[in-house]
Amino acid sequence: MPKLFQKVTGFLFLLIFTMANELQAACLRALVQWTLREFIPYKVKNEPNYQFLATAICIVLRPMLCTSLSFQLSCAASMALGIVSCLELKNKKHQVWLTPLLCVLLTSPLLLGIQPCLSWLIIPVNIFALPFVEVSLIPLSVLSFALPFLKPFTEPVLSWIFKILDFISRFNSPTFCFKQEGSRSWGLLYIIILLVFWR
Repeated sequence: MPKLFQKVTGFLFLLIFTMANELQAACLRALVQWTLREFIPYKVKNEPNYQFLATAICIVLRPMLCTSLSFQLSCAASMALGIVSCLELKNKKHQVWLTPLLCVLLTSPLLLGIQPCLSWLIIPVNIFALPFVEVSLIPLSVLSFALPFLKPFTEPVLSWIFKILDFISRFNSPTFCFKQEGSRSWGLLYIIILLVFWR
């Protein structure tokens, strides 16, 4: 299969998925960054360029994203993934724990800025639950959307998973708090600072 056909097919799939999700911040950023990566190739060492351009283009397309927590969290998490991909790890197994740990470290300041109290579960959930979500919830959700006839099979599984997550969420007593909520407006500045230091 020609590479150009694969790229175009991937772009159309992501575009449809983004439109189906009403241009949600995380979907839009992922679409823009993937498009840049596939059609405007950089060297691996210039991974920050993808992040910087994707962030700028998204803000130009939808200025309201400047104060979107979803967009800010998506940018921070994407940077964490990009940093890990740029590291020359001798043992690839280190990525299993380093990736979610770095995601937590980069996204936590954003959460603390708008939510004065966070659950003690936030770190273990991000480290251990994210891989589980990636291999279960996301594929099943995509299958349910793309192939509606599979819903009788996927929805019971998704319902069971959500029940487990709901049970876990009951043990979310906060253990560290700030005096008051912060503003979301500083989140974009935080993302820009991360991009500048990474570059």
